[in-house]
Amino acid sequence: MNVSVRFAFGWLLASCWLAACAISHSPLRGDAAADRASDRVVGDRFDPPDGRDVTAVDGVVPVDGPDASDVVTLPDIVCVPNCAGRACGDDGCGGTCGGPCGGGMTCNASGMCVCAPNCAGRMCGPDGCGGMCGPGCATGMTCSASGTCMCVPNCAGRVCGPDGCGGMCGGPCPAGMACNSGGMCMCARNCTGRMCGPDGCGGMCGTCSPPAVCDNPMGRCVCTPNCGGRSCGPDGCGGSCGGCSVGSGCSSGGMCVRCGGGGEPCCSGLCGSLSLICSGGMCASCGDMGEPCCLFGYCSSGRCMSGRCG
Repeated sequence: MNVSVRFAFGWLLASCWLAACAISHSPLRGDAAADRASDRVVGDRFDPPDGRDVTAVDGVVPVDGPDASDVVTLPDIVCVPNCAGRACGDDGCGGTCGGPCGGGMTCNASGMCVCAPNCAGRMCGPDGCGGMCGPGCATGMTCSASGTCMCVPNCAGRVCGPDGCGGMCGGPCPAGMACNSGGMCMCARNCTGRMCGPDGCGGMCGTCSPPAVCDNPMGRCVCTPNCGGRSCGPDGCGGSCGGCSVGSGCSSGGMCVRCGGGGEPCCSGLCGSLSLICSGGMCASCGDMGEPCCLFGYCSSGRCMSGRCG
């Protein structure tokens, strides 16, 4: 073998040896790195099978062993913004989709600008987005421009009395008149302490039972005793026109007459003989057949049946 051939062959062997060494100690990428030692790269951390936990330095981590030349180069991770169908809000990469929403608008979870209801400090009225602020006003209340519930005075058809909101409809009624439940000034009846007589409004406070009559100035029922031509008996007002002496009784005409005998007035409801009975204020015969029974049901003939002897 001549010198030229021997030189060329030696150069070829040296080149192959150097290439093999470079491959065994060069950084691995892609599938070559996975085939190199079945190692895993997680994020910027390298997780080899032997349990070592090595952090990447400048984008490379060692593959096996402490030799810093055994490395795997990690690819750069690029975040892709996601704004498909979104006009606002987070793009998933720390930025935003589109610009900020206009005045009175807010970005919802779907990335769309929608009307933002404005009910701060409001309990009623529009919310600015076609809805209403709650809870709303109770019956008889109305919503003010500031969104607060206010009482609405009710004076329709009323000239006096309360307006339902703590005020009054119109002014006070004239003297002698009073406000009725319908809010109208009407004549005020004056029957305080009065039992009878006019009420001041064309009516009456009441009437008296005869024989009592009304004392108009006082409005009280008074009775005038009636004893004209009478010496005994009731006076018509619960009193008496006088009494009679013993043996006399008061007749229906108010006169004292002999009493107790047959055909005579009864003496205080009694007659002077057991054969007489007081009936209708007069002493009448009793006890014989067909006559009224005497006191205690006594009959001189027959028996007392149903108040008569038979």
